[in-house]
Amino acid sequence: MHKTPKFLFTALSIIILFTSCTDDDLGPCANVMPACACGQFLLLDRWGSPLIGEGKMFHPDSIKMINGAERWDLRIEDSLVFFDYGLLTFNKEYYLYLSSSVQDTIQVSITSQPGECFIVKNISDFTYSGARVTIDDNKIVVIKI
Repeated sequence: MHKTPKFLFTALSIIILFTSCTDDDLGPCANVMPACACGQFLLLDRWGSPLIGEGKMFHPDSIKMINGAERWDLRIEDSLVFFDYGLLTFNKEYYLYLSSSVQDTIQVSITSQPGECFIVKNISDFTYSGARVTIDDNKIVVIKI
């Protein structure tokens, strides 16, 4: 039984696979990474003080945003919550768990439009516990009463 034909076929397949596509074949978007569809969320009390952070009303470790099995990845720095909405494709309702006993509802509407290299997504509407919130350059400020 000869192993040479199998080896030769495998070697040629690997060579063709790794040399068939170059960055030039992919056009101007070959080396471009998509921009993060990221938003910023700041939760304030009625006097304008942040509610999320070390030593504040809601500790960063207790905060999560969930819709069924789907969970938004959150990063919290200096009371500001950063989130990536790039995977959302339509209107969704999320539950923002600020602590084990405090839960609020967030509804997010996302728009998509073709960009030069990728689909560009933006938040078109953001509702926090039934109140519509103004969005300024993907930064959302909510006054929690």
